[in-house]
Amino acid sequence: MQIDEMNRDEINLLLYFETCCVDQTCRVEGQRMNAEDFALAKKWCKEGFITFGRLRDYYSHYCTLSDAAWTVVAEARKARGKRSEARLNRVLEGDWKEAELDIVAALLKKRASEEEAMKNG
Repeated sequence: MQIDEMNRDEINLLLYFETCCVDQTCRVEGQRMNAEDFALAKKWCKEGFITFGRLRDYYSHYCTLSDAAWTVVAEARKARGKRSEARLNRVLEGDWKEAELDIVAALLKKRASEEEAMKNG
């Protein structure tokens, strides 16, 4: 699987799993996932992209990443960092207004996406 084959929700889920692997000893808080996330996690697990299973504690699930998943998530993390650097550079160059507009546009896009998902869900 390549990053350019993934949509935004898939990339965000993979980034969440990476954070769980690094910061939460591979434990995943299932309440932070929706039905589509669980379906995708199970699909990726069947494909060998990740391992994903159930626990009997607060975290409820666990996840580990394959070498391929680590490669893709590193690309995604780097791309996200580059976008943040670009915003910071605009702020440092004194273009506060454009940087703020970018942030507002991203938030509005996220809200519209969530509202669309609720309509279709």
